[in-house]
Amino acid sequence: DAFVVLRQTSFGREIYAVGADAEGAVKAGINVRRVVFAVYCIAGLCAAIGGLVSASQVAVAFSTFGLPGG
Repeated sequence: DAFVVLRQTSFGREIYAVGADAEGAVKAGINVRRVVFAVYCIAGLCAAIGGLVSASQVAVAFSTFGLPGG
């Protein structure tokens, strides 16, 4: 569960710290670039999984899939 990861792990607390104040997080010794990179990777993975699930339900891929009127 995302709540547990964000509230109960050191990585989750680092995400909160970077999101609230990146400069303050640097001063606290958090590697901001690593945290931001990891969060973007996780978001990309979630988007890819969502795209695969969506494409598998349709069973057909169109270049306009997901666009208004497409």
